[in-house]
Amino acid sequence: MDNMINNDALVINSKAAFIENVQRWVVLDKKLKLVNEKTRELRNMKHTSGDAICEYMKKTSSATNKINITNGHLQIYEKNEYSPLTFGYIEQTLSKIISNPEQVDYIMKHLRDGRELKTTTSVRGTYGSGEP
Repeated sequence: MDNMINNDALVINSKAAFIENVQRWVVLDKKLKLVNEKTRELRNMKHTSGDAICEYMKKTSSATNKINITNGHLQIYEKNEYSPLTFGYIEQTLSKIISNPEQVDYIMKHLRDGRELKTTTSVRGTYGSGEP
């Protein structure tokens, strides 16, 4: 195959190499979609089992928060999760501490406009009939 590496990008020097890379990309994209679906399914199953374990431990008021398993243990614990820091939340919070809506609007515009923007080129596949 006559491919050359230039600036970390694959430069294709022939139509055959181009076609080969397109075919490879499609195959890899389909495989990744299947892996991601399976991962999502396994993560949901794990979450459901974890919820059931925690609920059982709460109901039985177990004296310990540890469950011994092969080569280790499971530990039941409480954790705090913060909601994402969104522009809506920032604007709502600023409105509570700054009485002038124009100042809040100015700050929000500055925050939105001041974000770093990075543009890249990528490949995206769209498929008919709902198949990956």
